[in-house]
Amino acid sequence: INNCRNVVRQANTFFPDDPHHVMLKQRLAAETAAFIRALRNFLRGPTDDDTLRSELYELVGAGHMTPATVEKGMAASNRPMFFLSAMSATLRKAEIDPMKAARVDASISVLVDLTGANERIFKSPIPLLYTRLLSRFLTAFLLLLPLALWQALGESWNHWAVIPAELFISFFLFG
Repeated sequence: INNCRNVVRQANTFFPDDPHHVMLKQRLAAETAAFIRALRNFLRGPTDDDTLRSELYELVGAGHMTPATVEKGMAASNRPMFFLSAMSATLRKAEIDPMKAARVDASISVLVDLTGANERIFKSPIPLLYTRLLSRFLTAFLLLLPLALWQALGESWNHWAVIPAELFISFFLFG
């Protein structure tokens, strides 16, 4: 999040205040917001596509993005990278000092690196040994939980509250 803020902050600081660059600032901010939402969409999966589309069309409604950009972004095989590329293209259109442009581009490059790290983490499978260990630990924990609840729920008639409490906790731990 901080790197995204840095991109927008740097654009607001480095871009001149003429109408052309004000439009570029707004476009870069919208593309940054679209990148964040596209990365969230990547991590959540295809069930989040409708939410992403509606959020991107809100940016269209505000006049910060074109419907064609939204459709190209939705059709892209890697949506976060599409919007990062759009951010770089917007930066290239700005007529600013090359050193300042390089600083903004470095912030965009950090976002590319972080996106790659997210993709690697997301696509790494959890080893079967870890999932089995977790399920065995949860089972042992829930089998011993009534012993821990016995004293705490001693005020209920004959400790009957232990059973619904156990079921309630089991439901939320096992799903």
